[in-house]
Amino acid sequence: MNGKTGFFPEFYYGTTQYYGAVEGTQLTVKCKKTQLEQTVYIAKTSLTDYETNAAWDSYIENAENLASAPGSAIEVSKTITVTMGDTVIIRVKPSDTNKANREYLFKVGVFTTTPYGFDGGIKALLDDITLKGENFTKVVVQGIITLKDFWGWENAKKCMFIEDDKAGLYVFLNDAVYAGLKTKPDGRFKIGSKVSMRISAGQVYYGMAEAVGIDELTLLDGTPKPLLIRSGGFDRVFSRGKLWKHTATVKTSLTKRGEGTFTDGSLYLVNRYSTYSGNPPAPEVTSFFNRFTTGFKVTVYGPVIWSYSYHRIALFRPEYALRTIAGE
Repeated sequence: MNGKTGFFPEFYYGTTQYYGAVEGTQLTVKCKKTQLEQTVYIAKTSLTDYETNAAWDSYIENAENLASAPGSAIEVSKTITVTMGDTVIIRVKPSDTNKANREYLFKVGVFTTTPYGFDGGIKALLDDITLKGENFTKVVVQGIITLKDFWGWENAKKCMFIEDDKAGLYVFLNDAVYAGLKTKPDGRFKIGSKVSMRISAGQVYYGMAEAVGIDELTLLDGTPKPLLIRSGGFDRVFSRGKLWKHTATVKTSLTKRGEGTFTDGSLYLVNRYSTYSGNPPAPEVTSFFNRFTTGFKVTVYGPVIWSYSYHRIALFRPEYALRTIAGE
């Protein structure tokens, strides 16, 4: 995948589902057939239920997805356009029709350094909350969803982040507030889509301005976009709420409270780790968190938050990261 091998889990025989981050929308997939007469299709989908979709077989074996016909070269290469939330599928059909197909699935997080091209009013809102606290002026802001279903706490499992070109906003929604929303950020509100929302409640929580209540949630553009990332040192107020790229080596593993350190002195976290890891939304999340042990080299893409009096980059899902491999 674009010359990178650091997907999760590590490549090995018997594993068919992988996760990882890519930068840019052009993804070149290279693989090698084990038999010359195999047929290889390379496709993508944004569906989450594609395996039960009745039209799936006809879609994936469409002529435009054909990457290598029987008798073609052993080396296979195909470039496709991807965006946030896509799954890339490699289907290998054996020459013997009595044998089953084999599929390899790659859930990709797609990131970019290209700005979104709009100011949704998030920075002005944050400045107002910082100045006035709970007495800020309630306004409508616009942004791109960069994370959702983020565990803010044991009683806040549906938090989210939105971002425009100037700032990022942490939307902390405890379970009671979420239950009372007239319009909930359900499956229609995909990561990478553009939304607007009225911020009905906000606060400065241990020094960080955040939203704690919303209404008038509206989907402005449901087509997911690559997520804007920034890089460099994130131990500063400017980074709060923004999606950040950081490459480092783990020094200490996650504590029960969800804190960990990198060897460069930077910090990472997973809020309420002991609870989150014991009851994850998907098994690949626990597997991902458990890889953060001493010496593990990784590039993570995550929001920066002010937690326990420090700036930390938050871990989310395995498609928001890539193992750092020597020589890549």
